[in-house]
This record gives sequence, C-alpha cells and structure tokens, in this order.
Amino acid sequence: MKTTTSFLSLFCIGFILLTACVTQKEPDREDPGRVVITDQQFANDRMQLGQADTVLFEKIVKCNGEVVPLPEGMAVISAPVGGIIQRISCRSGQSVKKGQPLLEIGGNEVIDIQTQFAEAAAQYRRLQIEHQRLQSLYEEQVTSEKEFMLADSEFKRSQVQYRGLKMKMEAMGLQADKIEGGTLYESYRIVSPVTGNISSMGVHLGSYMEPQSELLEIVDPGRLQLKLSLFASTVASLQRGQVVRYRTAHSDEVYGAVIHAIGVAVDAETKAVSCYASLTEPTPVNPVTNEFVQAEVIAASETVAALPDEALLQTEAGYVVLALEKQEEGRYLFQPVEVSVGRRQGGFTEILSGLTHRQILTKGAYNIHLE
Repeated sequence: MKTTTSFLSLFCIGFILLTACVTQKEPDREDPGRVVITDQQFANDRMQLGQADTVLFEKIVKCNGEVVPLPEGMAVISAPVGGIIQRISCRSGQSVKKGQPLLEIGGNEVIDIQTQFAEAAAQYRRLQIEHQRLQSLYEEQVTSEKEFMLADSEFKRSQVQYRGLKMKMEAMGLQADKIEGGTLYESYRIVSPVTGNISSMGVHLGSYMEPQSELLEIVDPGRLQLKLSLFASTVASLQRGQVVRYRTAHSDEVYGAVIHAIGVAVDAETKAVSCYASLTEPTPVNPVTNEFVQAEVIAASETVAALPDEALLQTEAGYVVLALEKQEEGRYLFQPVEVSVGRRQGGFTEILSGLTHRQILTKGAYNIHLE
C-alpha cells in the first residue's frame, strides 16, 4: 500500500514538472498585425531595408513643338533682277559657306539694266559738270535763279537714278565702275549670304525667274531653336531661363534647351501660345528643321521626403509601409505604419506624413499581402 501511494505521488510530481516544461517552450503570442519574414524569404525576394530619401520633385508642363531656325539662322535667297538660270552650282542638302557661288542668272533683262546704268552714269556725269558751271554763274549773278533751279532739279533727279541703278549693280555682284566704262556682263552670280545647308531649291537650268522670286533656302544647323506650343492656361507658369527637356521623333535621346521667349498671343488656328527655347549642348546629330518634338518644361522644383514606389503597400484604408520592429534569429518582424502620400515621379512617391525613424522595407515587398 505504501508502495502504491509513493508511486502515485511520484507520478503526480512528474506530470506537474512535464507540464511546466511544455508551457515554457511555447512562444509569446504575436501581434496579429505584425508581418513576419524569414531570412530565406528576405534573401530570395532580394529585399532591402532603408529610410526615406530627399528627392528632387519637379513641376512639369508637357507640350509639343518643333525645331525651327533662329531668324538669323535661315536665309531665303531671291533674284534682285529677273532672268534665266544659266548655271546651278549647288544641290539640295549641300553644305555651303558664306560667299560661295550658287547660281548664275543671265538674259536680256540683265543686259538691259546694265545698259540703263551706263546711260544713267553718262548723263549724271554730264549734268554734274553742267550743274557746277551754272552754280558758279549763279553765284556771280550772271545767270538767273530760275535757270539754276531748273538745272539743279534735273541734276538731282539724274543723281538719284544713277545711285539707285548703281545699288542694283552692287546687289548683283557686278563692278559698277567697269560698266560705266563700257564693259557689260552676260550674267551675274547669286552667292550664299550665310554658312549652312540648302534645305530647299525651286530652280531649274534654263528656267526664267521673276525679280524677287524665291530661289532657294539655306539653314544654319548651328542656329536652331525650339518652338513650343502651349495652352494659354499653362503659359502663366513659364519664365525665361526655365529648363526644357525634349525628344526628337527619330531618337530616344533626351536633349536640353532653355526658354528665352514667351508668346503673348493665342494662335487663331491652333489655339496655342508659341514659346521659344535655345538649344543647349549636346544637340541632336544632323538636326532637321520643322521636326516634331515632345517636350517638358520644368516649371518648378523642390526637395521632398520620398520612398521608392515598391515600398508602399495599398490597403482598403490607404497606404502603409513596413517598419522594422526587430530582427531575431532567422526572421524579421515588421509593423505596418500608415502613411499619407503625395506626388509620384521617377519611381518615387512623396510621403506627406506618417514617416518613422525606423528602417523600412524599401524593396521586395511586392509579394506581401496584408489582411
């Protein structure tokens, strides 16, 4: 009987000790909102920890535009005197230098205007001598004032005619003194007034060109600008000196420009306001005039606290980030923290409120689903 009682006592004591040991091995009950990530999961998903960065956020005005020449970067060449195209020394797309011969124009009109100049020069010289003689006589009161005034009027009319025709000779590139001496030219040359590339030609050998008709167009590729079209409501946010980023139609490269002129009128057809920006280095290789571009004007910029977009988890209530609470052996414990977000740009999201000083899961949170 004593043996049985002792056995029962020992059994009860052993049961109590065993129960106590089992109770000590159970982990503490965790917060149901806590997110647990194992070391293996952290490594497999290439997760990273970090904190909010100071990121430059920009206020951008998007618009379309085109590449156009500066006023001094394009020359439209015309014929000062009509005639027949006798020689063409250039072609479309060719690079030319300032002063380089491009065309030769001849014909009856070219000969006739030289003849008129030679005759006007001869008459001018004759009337000049006669004017000097009558002036001396008038000053000596030998001739009447009426006679002198008549001669003076005729002389001045001849002088104007002579100088006007002489300017035409110079515009044609002909030497006026030789023509006055009796030498006439069969044709005259059209030379390039600027250095650039011939963008268009409207001439053919043997064709007749009217005076002041457009012969060809030359564009200097080093003197181009952007012409941007913006809605009137967005122009108020623009200022001279603001930076422009743009892409051409045939390239994915991003180039830069700076606004130097802002339009003050709305185009009746396009309902847009034209603004102009100077190109900055590096510029597109072989730029094409009137080429379409997509541009964005940096109207303003400021530094804000931001996190990578993938650090944010969306819930029914809004957005949260996972803040590291503690790291134990074999696992990471994160606490969801609600944040208020603002703008998104370049893979970052502005954080308006709710930031914590603890480390945040900034990468690899895409597989985590919150209840």
